[in-house]
Amino acid sequence: IDTLQLNKDSVVVDLGTFVGEQITDLADLGAEVHAFEPHPVFSEKLKVRFSNYDNVTINCTAAAAMNNEDQKLFYKGKMEDFNGGASLLMGKVDHKSKLEDKMGGEPEFFHASGCIDIAEYIEALDRPVDLLKIDVEGLEYTILGHLIASGAINKIKTIFFADHSEDFVLIPWFN
Repeated sequence: IDTLQLNKDSVVVDLGTFVGEQITDLADLGAEVHAFEPHPVFSEKLKVRFSNYDNVTINCTAAAAMNNEDQKLFYKGKMEDFNGGASLLMGKVDHKSKLEDKMGGEPEFFHASGCIDIAEYIEALDRPVDLLKIDVEGLEYTILGHLIASGAINKIKTIFFADHSEDFVLIPWFN
């Protein structure tokens, strides 16, 4: 917050909010926060946690490079597991698994969460985005490429993102 000089006039977009640890201080500061969390258990927790904040918008859907109402969210394990590792990409694994366990099989569960085009969402905001955080379990590079191609990246001052490329052994990654 201090380094980026974020304040009550700032706009923050958080993709993959989980349960909101990283947006709490921003919400308390009064910044305009747009949170995206497709996991139904976590998004319900977010709605309760931030129900008294007029400056926080909870989007219970995934942000991606397209609009797709039928997009599936894949889980390893049960939906109720408090792991934060669900992904729009089938094949997301955790680092605790053995390599042979990572190489195959269908996910144990999926949920139809849908997704929205984050470039369109950002372009529709009435102000520039001071901070975009992307932690979307594997689609970070796809989203970054889409923001560049669409020109929406020009409306974003700072981007922080997680790199989950090592978590996927079944799909190619950008070099």
